[in-house]
Amino acid sequence: MLRIEILPHSHPFASNTYLLTSADECAVIDPSSPYDESYVKGKVKYIFLTHAHFDHMLDIDEWVEKTGATVLVSEHDYDALADSEKNCYMLLTHKDKGYYGRAEKMKDSNIYPLGHESIKVISTPGHTPGSVSLLAGSSLFVGDTIFAGGGYGKCCFPGGDFAEIRKSIIKILWLDENITVYPGHDGKTTIKEYKKDYLR
Repeated sequence: MLRIEILPHSHPFASNTYLLTSADECAVIDPSSPYDESYVKGKVKYIFLTHAHFDHMLDIDEWVEKTGATVLVSEHDYDALADSEKNCYMLLTHKDKGYYGRAEKMKDSNIYPLGHESIKVISTPGHTPGSVSLLAGSSLFVGDTIFAGGGYGKCCFPGGDFAEIRKSIIKILWLDENITVYPGHDGKTTIKEYKKDYLR
């Protein structure tokens, strides 16, 4: 069984940070909530980034330091980690900042075991060149690709591509309609509900 928690925000720009636990292994998705051992009920194995915008990795250094977990980012967003123009630190906060530690590159269809579950990478570019969605059982973590209510991510940031995000939305809509969708901001939805909202 997969346990999913949304960790508390502590930054104005913070995205949703999700903590996934199966058996005695954990994964954090988009670490923009400070590390707090009271939430962690096992070994943190992975730190996933749905894409390399700064608001999805505000506390990544602390999570890496405290857990030693492997940082995973799409091969197409890898260079943006340490590039303040591409990761939008400079654009939105006027700071030259990024993540300069070690990271491994994810590819479409990679599968990462977590306890009794697994996490599959689905390439969903458009918001950034390397935006991915992460499928764990009947739960899909989509970053800023889509949002509850029929919305989708902006394509006006560096590397954004409206034609690509439309393809990514179609790819998501073809998934099982009972899948629960966990966006990078605001509340969750389902494929069925999103399809209804997007197409209305």
